[in-house]
Amino acid sequence: MTCEHLGFSGTIKGMTDEQLVTFKTLIIDLDPAFFHHGMCIGADTQAHDAIWLMTDATIIGHPPVSTRNMTTRKCSITREPRRQLDRNMDIVVESELLIATPKEVKEQLRSGTWATVRRARKVKIPIILITPDGGTIDA
Repeated sequence: MTCEHLGFSGTIKGMTDEQLVTFKTLIIDLDPAFFHHGMCIGADTQAHDAIWLMTDATIIGHPPVSTRNMTTRKCSITREPRRQLDRNMDIVVESELLIATPKEVKEQLRSGTWATVRRARKVKIPIILITPDGGTIDA
């Protein structure tokens, strides 16, 4: 299965080792042409590095307005900075599949990753949620 535009959302705390292994396995199968992420430290940076090393995808960064938690990784294309929730919606809208790597299995209200998952559900974008133990759930 391939995916033209793959979106990603994850915590600034970073992926667990198990989440990262599963993510790498998925991206080999999905072979995205374009990879969209929020340009933050933690999981976005880990995903960026894996995509950079393992695929030929064009990496599209959707930066936040606040640079406090921004990654130093350079993207092939960088969108204009936007407020976090707006930027997360842009990632969803430009993607045909979203991979999310939250730090918890139970949905949280005050979480950017979970807010992105909710937005993807609302617009009916398929979601693969990678749980902290590396398992996957079609969310």
